[in-house]
Amino acid sequence: MTARMWAKNKKQSGFTIVELLIVIVVIGILAAISIVAYNGIQNRANDTTVQAEMRNLAMKVRELEAINGALPTAASTSGITGLTRFPIARGSYSTAVHNVYYCVGTGTTSGNPEFAVGAMSRSGKKFAYSSMAGAFEYTGVWSSNTNICPGLGLNTGYTFGYGYDVSSSAWFTWTQ
Repeated sequence: MTARMWAKNKKQSGFTIVELLIVIVVIGILAAISIVAYNGIQNRANDTTVQAEMRNLAMKVRELEAINGALPTAASTSGITGLTRFPIARGSYSTAVHNVYYCVGTGTTSGNPEFAVGAMSRSGKKFAYSSMAGAFEYTGVWSSNTNICPGLGLNTGYTFGYGYDVSSSAWFTWTQ
């Protein structure tokens, strides 16, 4: 048998390089689609968590108001006077800024004391609840150097506290 005839009779098995490259490209496309879908789902979950916790924090403020006869005051390190512990899902919040605010007005509107709570989700969306407007998505500027309370509806005298300190990269104890 000649070498040429032997080569014709030999069967090749396996994949060609082109077939392997096509499979790798298809797997890469599927992985990219999965990652984008996962990130979207995770961002929506974080947003929902932050919204729910802002409503719960507002209800807790109302509870403290009912118990003490006045809205609790705010302090930057202790958060809300009378609220020693309000556990939050820290993984859902942005840690690039002071992320959870409690603002309490020193005045009143229509004889009612004013307060607002707001937070920035890990997705970058900002959510708030105010005694004047209820729950809403905050669209104003939010940074560690920005005064958030006027954007939350407290344009006159107010004090505020927050849950995460950017300068020390630490959560305040009331958020535990």
